[in-house]
Amino acid sequence: MQIELIRERRIFDQLAADWNRLLAEDCTAPLGMDATSSFEWASALLDSFLLNQDWYVAVARENSEVVGILPVCYRTPATNSFFTPRVLSPITSLHGGRNGFLIHNGSSEILQGLIEHLFQNISGWDLFSFHIVNGSRSEQMLAHLPGRISSWIHKQGSKISPILMMPEDIEAWNATIKSSLRKNLRRRKQQLEQLGSLRFELFRDPDEIPRFHEAMLYIERNSWKHAAGTSITRKPEQAQFYQALLPHAARSGQWLSGLLTLDGEPIAHSLSIVHQGIALGLKASYVEKMKKNSPSSVLRWLYLQDVHNLGVRYFDFSGDAENHKMQWTSQTYTLTGMRLFRSTARGRMAMIRNHLGQLKARLNHSPEKK
Repeated sequence: MQIELIRERRIFDQLAADWNRLLAEDCTAPLGMDATSSFEWASALLDSFLLNQDWYVAVARENSEVVGILPVCYRTPATNSFFTPRVLSPITSLHGGRNGFLIHNGSSEILQGLIEHLFQNISGWDLFSFHIVNGSRSEQMLAHLPGRISSWIHKQGSKISPILMMPEDIEAWNATIKSSLRKNLRRRKQQLEQLGSLRFELFRDPDEIPRFHEAMLYIERNSWKHAAGTSITRKPEQAQFYQALLPHAARSGQWLSGLLTLDGEPIAHSLSIVHQGIALGLKASYVEKMKKNSPSSVLRWLYLQDVHNLGVRYFDFSGDAENHKMQWTSQTYTLTGMRLFRSTARGRMAMIRNHLGQLKARLNHSPEKK
């Protein structure tokens, strides 16, 4: 097996086909990787968060065939502080979802070779931070790494995210929606129709990017999120990322977003992408003045029915398992943070502090404390 370290964008761009071929091996739901592990997603990260930053892509080949890709970047700047480790992470950890390892046939030997290449050829880092889906192929690869690597890997916190699985028959899915939610959706849709001309649109065509992008920003500026500081319009790096992502996703057939308008005015959007029949919700919002009419929920209902007709059978809500997401599904998956500590002085110190923090957490939750 030969491994090379890529740092040039020109050579990076040549990996597109091999990158997505490896992703296709494990692009399943709910335990596999999603579109945030795609070449297009990584390209958008290079065009936004990683502009003028150092990044590396370790590429493993066997008989000239690409069998493993591990893209990484520094998450924290270099420091002279003994107590502050420098963190290396997969590029997708900057902004990602159900990520994992792009490895042919889930080979732990290939993963081992890539990790060892990071140790030998990328300097100045003390721990490698990443996350995986519980029960995934990537988790199984980690379990089969040799002790000299696995003994330095430790779990961090976990979070649960909701995902919706839709059956082949759309009417069968509609019937599974809670009766109260179904009635409310119909009532809200009728109320919106009484206010004016209600229109739902599904966006896939690259030529429609400017119109959708303008409508999305209008909604974000007029949403409660803008005042709270959480909208795209209040986060320049995030805005730059999504502006970079849409052309990449649309050209590869991954863009699949929804927009709801009333008399031509945008009132709700769902910024989403799709890969291998699995749609992923990235951002959704609505104009605050329409809150009582629940335009986001109406949009979600119409969106799910339309994408089902296109062969989509899963919708990953991503993020936390909030009530407005869990009203659609009871299915979830768990993402667990992992850290591979390096045997540098700061790496060892970080591992000790990590052990002490976990011990303190266990003691605080022990029966004797309650």
